[in-house]
Amino acid sequence: MRVGIDTFAAHRKKTGIGTYISSLVGGLLKIDTQNEYLLFVSHENEVLFPDSTPNCRKVFGPRWIDNIKLRVLWEHTLLPRKLNLERVDVLHGPTFVTPLFAKQPGIITIHDMTWFTHPNEHIPLKRAYYQRLIPVAARRARRIIAITESTRQDVLRILGLPEEKVTVVHYGVDRIFRPVPDERLLAQTRQRYSLTSPFVLFVGMIEPRKNLPRLIEAFGQVKNAGYEGVLLLAGPPGWGYAEAAAKVEKLGLGKWVRFTGPVPHHELPNLFCAADLFAYPSLYEGFGLPPLEALACGTPVVTSNISSLPEVVGDAALLVDPLDVNGLAQSMQRVLADNQLRHQMRERGFKQAQRFTWEENARRTLEIYNQTQW
Repeated sequence: MRVGIDTFAAHRKKTGIGTYISSLVGGLLKIDTQNEYLLFVSHENEVLFPDSTPNCRKVFGPRWIDNIKLRVLWEHTLLPRKLNLERVDVLHGPTFVTPLFAKQPGIITIHDMTWFTHPNEHIPLKRAYYQRLIPVAARRARRIIAITESTRQDVLRILGLPEEKVTVVHYGVDRIFRPVPDERLLAQTRQRYSLTSPFVLFVGMIEPRKNLPRLIEAFGQVKNAGYEGVLLLAGPPGWGYAEAAAKVEKLGLGKWVRFTGPVPHHELPNLFCAADLFAYPSLYEGFGLPPLEALACGTPVVTSNISSLPEVVGDAALLVDPLDVNGLAQSMQRVLADNQLRHQMRERGFKQAQRFTWEENARRTLEIYNQTQW
């Protein structure tokens, strides 16, 4: 079987979806030597994928598809011809859709349904694209992968699909996320981010869905209760950055709340391990990789009790109503003040994180490929 995978949404600045694509490919190539994989790549992202594997080959798009609008047009109009020329048997669209005119049996991965559940948190053009294309792609697809049971239920409810068409295949945790015993590395990380005091950490895009104004307000209460550290917001500024920054200024927390901007993927384990606590009060997640990565590093986690997050963190984290600022602050204070609780959460976190591997993700996905071919 010749499997085509559209990798164009993966790029060097790793996001959740980009991590998914590159990790899935790596996992498939480790466990499957029978099928042939064609990776449809751009000249910008091809470095994320292996060059010398007997059953894997890269197929390049034109250089001008680095422009995302041109890429989308090319994917729906010219890529289908390329799929036919390459004699692809099964096509995997790992980011919600497959080309409109593709003839191959298709599989799509749906990472969340925020285009429908939280439409105002997306820019209008992108929202309109996915609101129109996801239902079409879902109807045409032979199988749909949802990354959590929570996302699966959203897909079934919103798109009205038969239950047997949608299968849960969880993300995995990258093996770089583990305890860092080298205090020298942790000291270097603290120095790089000017961290001279303890800190509470958030990792993710600075956008409205991450609920950062409430996290900042809750952190203000934690400071008032005597915490001597800072809140570090690590991630690229999205279109919700201004609201978060305004909340910091309004509460007079400029000395105590810091925005790092993008953090290199390989530095994240050091930040997780150096932090007192990881706080992630998101309003909705299709999966929520950062809390799981924090658990794998042994960092206590406080996160939301809604959408997929309880499914991902299990009993290893404290769960709170993300709209309840006082409850969030109280949970953060509880973890910061109780060393025994922190130790218990650390041990439960390791066990929970071990349940999610990219090898298992690849194995389950391969089963779906084998069930989908003509």
